[in-house]
Amino acid sequence: DTDEASAICMQTDGKILLAGFSVDTISFNLIVSMSRVMSNGTLDGDFGNNGRVLTPVMSTSAEIESVAVQSDGKILLAGSLVMADRKFLLMRYNGDGTIDSTFGSAGIVVTDLQTEEHGYALALGSNGRILIAGYTRNLFEDYDLALLQYLPTGAPDLSFGTNGSAVTDVSGGDDHAYALAV
Repeated sequence: DTDEASAICMQTDGKILLAGFSVDTISFNLIVSMSRVMSNGTLDGDFGNNGRVLTPVMSTSAEIESVAVQSDGKILLAGSLVMADRKFLLMRYNGDGTIDSTFGSAGIVVTDLQTEEHGYALALGSNGRILIAGYTRNLFEDYDLALLQYLPTGAPDLSFGTNGSAVTDVSGGDDHAYALAV
């Protein structure tokens, strides 16, 4: 088995969330993987299946780059869905590791801006809004910074940028955002 943790977050109760991907041994797709460990380093048996959650997403590969915990204990994951091109991926789980079916479409939000996207950073904004930073490839084949804002339901925040996203060409060449702070 191949597992990769690319994001870590500490909950207010001292438990630690690790998120990333695992390789599905049948389809060889990358599936969303999340684990929660207690403050002493042992897996949390009350989370998912003995401390671990595996979520295949839309019969394709998914890469998770960031994790955050909302004030209500719900867990957000951000990264990209790997199809013909990459698309922004945002997922929400309940505190016990089950997918939050009230968020987006069955717990999943996929955003397609241009031809290729990747979300690297996740932050919680005011009024429960959710922000993702990363990049999108423009028509000139270079990468621009991308910042997306979502409502607490997972819908794009149409009051932000253009239809919930702000794309910026900083250098005239390739631009990527790997971190985000509010």
